[in-house]
Amino acid sequence: MKEKRETQYHVIEYDRGLPVNGGSLQWPERMLLGYEYAADEEIVYVKQSQPFAFPCILAQPPVLLLGEELSKVILKAAPDTARKRVAIMNLEQQRHSFYNWVNLPKAMCTNPERALIQGGQIMGMTADLRGLEEAPVFSISYFPAQLVIVRLDIAEALLRAGIYGLTVRPIQITEGEM
Repeated sequence: MKEKRETQYHVIEYDRGLPVNGGSLQWPERMLLGYEYAADEEIVYVKQSQPFAFPCILAQPPVLLLGEELSKVILKAAPDTARKRVAIMNLEQQRHSFYNWVNLPKAMCTNPERALIQGGQIMGMTADLRGLEEAPVFSISYFPAQLVIVRLDIAEALLRAGIYGLTVRPIQITEGEM
């Protein structure tokens, strides 16, 4: 059995108090197949007569899009991270915004049934972080969510940036296998 080590990280996510927008979009089928199937530049349209607020994070598993301000901070910390550019077009409002689909390194939740969940939020879990010890940002899939995890220094930079609709909260990750 591998020795467990606890490290404090932060989850970044779209503010749950704001409207959810992922269902208002017409996603190309290839994007829904996964990152490797999407083109380097994609266009996603807002469905007709659907409200859309251009949030800082858009999630429709397996797609996870980060707004430009958020991407700027994340990619500064992890400049070698692969990314694809996605334009969200709202033809009715004659507005558009650019997002990045960042191909984050992935960790695996090793014991999902023992995750600590409070108020519908994952507050702690056990994960296999091998190879990610120095990663400034990575993701952990925990059905049905894909959590974006950042180190403390990145969390602080994001808070200083004052990105509208972004929530930064601590999460306790116990490293190791059960």
